[in-house]
Amino acid sequence: MDEGTQCLQKAAAQGHSGAQLHLGHLYLRGYGVREDAAEAMRLYRKAAEQKELHSACSIGRLYHDGKGVSQNWDEASKWYLMEAEGGCNDAQVNLGIIFENKSQMDEALKWYRRAAQRGSLQAQAKLGDILSDGISATTDYVEACQWLILAVQARDKISEVNLRRVRNKITPQQYLEAAKRARAVGVQLEEDEKQKSKLANKR
Repeated sequence: MDEGTQCLQKAAAQGHSGAQLHLGHLYLRGYGVREDAAEAMRLYRKAAEQKELHSACSIGRLYHDGKGVSQNWDEASKWYLMEAEGGCNDAQVNLGIIFENKSQMDEALKWYRRAAQRGSLQAQAKLGDILSDGISATTDYVEACQWLILAVQARDKISEVNLRRVRNKITPQQYLEAAKRARAVGVQLEEDEKQKSKLANKR
């Protein structure tokens, strides 16, 4: 075990929630310590008791994947929701995935939209696919195109293919509307980043 991991273990034992979360990640992946998902869960729970950011999402992921615990999507959703409502992109996307797998598409779309509006490439690509496939949700080519434009701007290759497919199904006017919506989301994301930078500088 290297010196850095030893320091983390000492800090975690003393109740430092950030160290507990980070050490949990190491145990989950087996980096510098034995791989032990159950120990990762124990550490994540300790961190969550102090409301450490991303600890609830990490617990949700273990229940989602069935690592260190029995797989339980309902329990995973409970933990994801704690951070999804606070704006965690990963939690929002993972909630969307669970609801999609349960065929609860209204809830899935709600969480994918929230994540997409906050800049999640995965959510944008998901929305572009779901809203244009005509299978799992009501088709909305304009909204699908809106999210695919943003995903393509983030250099997602699969979304490039999907965008060409969807663009062939709409009029030039509809495409302009989709592009307008995409620009509006992009502007809002830029404003959000500026606000984050200002807050960081004040600290």
